[in-house]
Amino acid sequence: MKRCTVLLCDNAHHAKELCVTHYGRKLRHGTTTKPLPRKGSHGMHGTKLYGQWGHMKDRCMNTNNSSYKWYGGKGITVCNEWKAFIPFYTWALANNWVSGLTLDRIDSSKGYCPENCQWLSMAENSSKSWKDRRDRD
Repeated sequence: MKRCTVLLCDNAHHAKELCVTHYGRKLRHGTTTKPLPRKGSHGMHGTKLYGQWGHMKDRCMNTNNSSYKWYGGKGITVCNEWKAFIPFYTWALANNWVSGLTLDRIDSSKGYCPENCQWLSMAENSSKSWKDRRDRD
């Protein structure tokens, strides 16, 4: 299935290589971009990458998160640099992030930081997780 050609959009292609959202925006406003965000905003809220960043922080910092016991509860942290979205976003794009990849910690006993993270496909990450569990036993 073809995908929308707008950067960071993984929606299905609708017309003129755009998804329904971006095609409608192009017809109404003459551009696929959203109106300018409020001053000081990065405009990335609601994107898949922003969601991955938020879930990473939530697992490590929110004691009410159902996965906290496996992350923050075991001492897995988010580095100070990545507590803000833009540095994480910059690192992600510089390290070949595309929609569909998952954030992986190279050393699962250490936290989330540029030196300890990489992007993997779901299949690669699942295989690595299984191998890590097997090697611990």
